[in-house]
Amino acid sequence: MNMRMTFKACGNWGTLTCDALSGNVVEYKPETDVDPAHGYQDILRLDVNEWRRKYPDQVLEGSEHDILDFGNWDKFRNYEGPDHHWRCNRGRR
Repeated sequence: MNMRMTFKACGNWGTLTCDALSGNVVEYKPETDVDPAHGYQDILRLDVNEWRRKYPDQVLEGSEHDILDFGNWDKFRNYEGPDHHWRCNRGRR
């Protein structure tokens, strides 16, 4: 049986479940009160490679993180990096 290793990225607009190897979004569960014009529905993949370089001693598989800690690619192939201001405020430069 092929078990996909995943992690969760959570934020104000819901939770993304992502493949831990590729960063591809496998499920999006929006918060119940999210305006359809907002949310994470356009995000296709999180930048797990950048995250692993930033946190080489942490395990991504089976974990849960704030979505602001990841860069991402959307369905238009635009890249948005992680929120560095958020990282600095959390002590994760």
